[in-house]
Order: sequence, then structure tokens, then C-alpha cells
Amino acid sequence: VFPTLQQLSKATEVDLRSMGFGYRAKFIIGTVQALLQKPSTYSPPSLPNPNTNSDSLEHHHHASSFSSADPSSMNKKKRSRKEANGSTSPIPVLSGPNNSFIDIPLQSSQPSSQALHLNGEMWLCCLRQQQSRIVLDELQKLPGVGPKVAACVSLFSLDQHEVVPVDTHVWQVAARHYLPALRTRAPSPAYFPEVQAAFEKRFGRFAGWAHVALFVSDLPNQQWRLENKEVKANLMESDSENDND
Repeated sequence: VFPTLQQLSKATEVDLRSMGFGYRAKFIIGTVQALLQKPSTYSPPSLPNPNTNSDSLEHHHHASSFSSADPSSMNKKKRSRKEANGSTSPIPVLSGPNNSFIDIPLQSSQPSSQALHLNGEMWLCCLRQQQSRIVLDELQKLPGVGPKVAACVSLFSLDQHEVVPVDTHVWQVAARHYLPALRTRAPSPAYFPEVQAAFEKRFGRFAGWAHVALFVSDLPNQQWRLENKEVKANLMESDSENDND
């Protein structure tokens, strides 16, 4: 079970180093602090001009806002109505792995620590509704998060099914089966978009999960699974087609 943001906020760099996180400890601490400063919602970088026509505004609303059933959207509306009525009673907010409710006071000079933890979690959940390019960019603004980690988080945690995390191993798979031109190149982030595009062209919107299958099947201890002649024939055919491109 992964620790919550609230649990991580209580850890120190010394604690994390003692658990074997090494140099990553300071980045975990930094990322936790950065998430605690996030709002409870996410707005895309490009906002509409107030003077644009209603059609443009409506298009932007559908592209960037949440459905009425989204907990964060509903809670925000509830909070606004209660504030307008002068209510000081707490509001229940859905949070946590068990979808438990947390009461957050409406009127306070400073946000409670509980509210800050909730904001960070909700901000991350909001990224699920965004385009993968935006998600990758936002994650890489966090301390110590590079292209590979951002891609892994996007694929495995934020519903970005097409994102392909590229490392040396995936680079070799791509060069062998889809991009023979990469065989003479050293792995470089400059060419990662080419790898991404090649996987998407072949596997569509689930390219990220296809990459997982290819990654695992290429491991030495998984080679026995390729003893099936049909699987081998498909791979050889793929190699032959790319060699002729």
C-alpha cells in the first residue's frame, strides 16, 4: 500500500534515507512540499480571453472543466453556497483510498494541514482529465521528476494510456521492432517523441500498455514465453517490415 500525502509529509529526509531511498529522499520531500502548495483544482495553462465569444468559452469549458459528478467540482460548489450563506459548519469532502469523508472547516484564517493534504491529492487527480502533454509537463515541474518518471506516473497512475516511458531497454525494443534508424543512435530524450509516435502508430491509444507487454517479454527470464512459434513469427515479420522501410 502506498503512503498517503499526509503520511509522507511527516517523514524527514533522514527517515527516507534510512529506508534505502538514497539521493531520492530529498526529491520525495521536495515533491511532497510542492504538492502541499497546490490548489484543489487544475486549470490548463492557456485560459480563454474574456472578450472571446460564447462559443469559444463553451468549448474551453468542456475541454478543461469536470463533469457535474466530479467530487472536487461538487465540493467546490457546495463550499461556495455555504460561504454565501454565512455558514461556518464543516463540509464533507470525499478523499482517501476508502472514499472516506473528511470534514473541512469553511472559515479559517489559514488552510488546515488536512485541507492542504487533500488539495495535493485532488490536484493530482485533476490531471487525469488533461491531455498527456500537459500531464507530463506538470509532473516534470516537481523536484527530481524527469521524463521517465513523469511518463511512468502518467501511465500507471493518471490514466494516460498512450504514454510510453522510454529508457535504454525500451529504446532497444523500439529500435529492433519499429525504428531501425535508432539502432545506430545512442538513447537521447531528443528522440523520445519518435519512440512515442512509433508506439502510438502501431498500438493506438493503449500504446503505453503495449509497451509494458513488449518490455516484459524482452526480459531474459521471460524468453520462454516466446517459444510459441506464432509469437516468434509475428516478431520476425515485424522486424522484416521495418528493415525494408
